[in-house]
Amino acid sequence: MSRFSDLYWWELKKIWRRRITKLALVVMAFLAAISVLGDALFYNNSDGDSENINGYTQIQRRAEASRSISGRVIDDAMLDDMRAAIDTSEQAAMQYEGLYEYIWSLYGDDDATYASDAEAMYQERLDGVHRLWNLQSLTDGEKAYWQQKEAGISPFRWQYAEGFIQILISENVINMLLLFLLAICLPSVFAEEHQRKTDQLILCSRFGRQKLYGAKLLAGVTFGGLSAVLLEVITCVLSLWLYGADGFDACMQMITAECSWTMTAGQAAILAMGLVLVLAVLYSVLAMFLVKLLKNSVAVLGIMTGTFLLCLFVRPPYNMRVLARLYALLPPNLLVDRMLTNDCLYHVFGNYLTSWQLIPVVYAVAVVVMAWIGGRLYRRYQVTGR
Repeated sequence: MSRFSDLYWWELKKIWRRRITKLALVVMAFLAAISVLGDALFYNNSDGDSENINGYTQIQRRAEASRSISGRVIDDAMLDDMRAAIDTSEQAAMQYEGLYEYIWSLYGDDDATYASDAEAMYQERLDGVHRLWNLQSLTDGEKAYWQQKEAGISPFRWQYAEGFIQILISENVINMLLLFLLAICLPSVFAEEHQRKTDQLILCSRFGRQKLYGAKLLAGVTFGGLSAVLLEVITCVLSLWLYGADGFDACMQMITAECSWTMTAGQAAILAMGLVLVLAVLYSVLAMFLVKLLKNSVAVLGIMTGTFLLCLFVRPPYNMRVLARLYALLPPNLLVDRMLTNDCLYHVFGNYLTSWQLIPVVYAVAVVVMAWIGGRLYRRYQVTGR
């Protein structure tokens, strides 16, 4: 075992010592930080009295105003207070700015937003949920599953939860940054042997055919996991520092109206962070598998990033049920805004599972298969590679 641990630490050091690794990690960490701090650093506004307000001050003012009404049930009394505040002054209306924007997202009309009562608002939201179910061609069983979830959602409370909302938004960015980072840094773990023509010598050595492959694979997965943790720490710390840690128990419907999840905003943020770690393992093994298959690190980068970007913009129609559900399991669709409104379910052994419940199992199988095939390719290359 000590032999394996020596190989593992040596391979991990080799990954870290490459200049491209350090440069890529610094760039991705910087982009992750900017994705959170962008509004605070680059946004400027005027309060109507010729005073320019920087982004940080605007965020803090809005947070303070929104916290003053946080925790109230959205009912007719609260909506009456919102209308009275709007009629009073811009300063008074700031308290209800987030609530007004939420109701406006349901109607898409200022007059309807201003005049709405609580019953009409909840019904408008539910009508939008039902339209989404029909658009996604859900079966009667799937609709019944979500109908049970919806039964305990309304009415809900208005809560300030911008910190956790920003964490969820940041997961979209981390998903892309992590893929680019690992596609750049990890192919060289195996490609370097072919480029330097040392693969024959390594594979003929005492530990070259079995233990070295496992050490390289584990080192790559370790680097991917640590990179994911670093990006998560950066975005989470900055989000909670800038926007506050309020609203862990805020309902998801205040973040995305058509979402039927019964978990809270804080629980959704934890789930998203866990899925990022799953993605880190998948991307790590995928990058090292493809380089064994293609023997070219540039091709690996092109395939991984190109396929990721293609999946962001091309999607099959929902009426192609099998294809649409397979597509929902692809890594680009772990972007939170798509997951929150994806109500397609998977009927497995008599139970309905959501995509985020099934994804860890599917990805675990994919990782094992790629690791096994990659191991066979690695061991056989000594014979067929020349």
